[in-house]
Amino acid sequence: MDSELVVRQLEHRYKVRNPRLQPMFARVMELRRRFKEFDVDSIPRAMNKRADELANQALDRSN
Repeated sequence: MDSELVVRQLEHRYKVRNPRLQPMFARVMELRRRFKEFDVDSIPRAMNKRADELANQALDRSN
């Protein structure tokens, strides 16, 4: 994932303050309990260009 903020939120290092994101965060926390292991890592955008392109396309469609 290229969002260091989201990674840190998933690691409980930062709080999820945006009310629109809180239900999604709660759902991810619920789903992650189903896995024996769950790992997230931050990958800089420059090293993950295709994911960045797809994220930008999704954001453009939602506007």
